[in-house]
Amino acid sequence: MYLQTRSIFRSIPGSRPDLILETGRAEGPDKTNGIKRVINRLNVNTSQCIYVGDAPSDILACKEAGISIASAAWAETTDAKELLTLSPNWVFYSVQEFRSWITKFI
Repeated sequence: MYLQTRSIFRSIPGSRPDLILETGRAEGPDKTNGIKRVINRLNVNTSQCIYVGDAPSDILACKEAGISIASAAWAETTDAKELLTLSPNWVFYSVQEFRSWITKFI
């Protein structure tokens, strides 16, 4: 998902994200702590962050970390109904839909 997300942002004219970081580690995912480390490293407020993820664990980690989540329901391995039951901030069913939405903020 990381590389796909990077290419989505690079495809938006004028978009130049300062930094795109993963929250994984060699021993396995530790999303909540990874998110918190990124927030601390960037010295930003949680209200300035949006996480893009395609798994229920992404939603749960974001809620625990106190940041907004945009759920990528377009991924082949994603169960959109399951994502919806966890009440993410936004759900997108295609890359184009997400791209149109995020362009408003960049």
